[in-house]
Amino acid sequence: MRERLFPLSISRWSRVILVCSFCTVFGACSVGQSGQQRSARPPEAVSAQPAETAPLVYYVGVDQLVVYSKPRSSSSPLTQLPLHQKVYRYKMEKGYAYIKVEGSEVTGWVDNARLIWRLPSQPQKTPMKTEEQAALRETIEQAAQAGIEQIPNLFVINIDAAKSEAGWGVRAEVVGPRVPSPAEVRALETTLRKLAGQPVMVSLWARTEVVATGQRYTSVKDYAEAATNRNTPVAVPPAPETPTVTQP
Repeated sequence: MRERLFPLSISRWSRVILVCSFCTVFGACSVGQSGQQRSARPPEAVSAQPAETAPLVYYVGVDQLVVYSKPRSSSSPLTQLPLHQKVYRYKMEKGYAYIKVEGSEVTGWVDNARLIWRLPSQPQKTPMKTEEQAALRETIEQAAQAGIEQIPNLFVINIDAAKSEAGWGVRAEVVGPRVPSPAEVRALETTLRKLAGQPVMVSLWARTEVVATGQRYTSVKDYAEAATNRNTPVAVPPAPETPTVTQP
């Protein structure tokens, strides 16, 4: 009996060892599969909403820029911004910028392409009003004609003054027995510059085309007009008609 018990004990221990080994291997496999399943999960979706960042300073690049309630032109308009209005841009979405107007609580979406990141270095000067410019032009023309005709025996046929970037330009067609000298033109420019408060450049197209009489020089134009006036017949009013009397 003792000889049979020893071998039986050995086989029981063998079975215990085999069971333990099987459990260990099975557990390791389960853990490995579980780890693989966790690692195979798809990554979580990232929100597509634009993230807010520190605001950047921009300026409105067009006059009457529309501010919308949402980043699309079909949304409700909130207000309009004037040219060069300072704004703070917080984020971008679909080509629109979310802004806040400086010095107010106005916020909304604007077309980002209509914003500029700095103001023009030299603001455009306000053009002179049409009425003021026309009045000054007439004054310069009259003063220029008077100054030219102060030169002995020079006559102005046509004159025109025009505004330019550098100031004013005066062009005149003059006739006389001689042409004006550059010194006389410079003196006229000085007089007109004091009158206009701006630089004035004078150009005279001079022709030696005059009518000389025993008394004086005169321009062909003035001579022809005077001759026409002398030869115009005086209009004589028609005599009143005498009423016809019928004898009874």
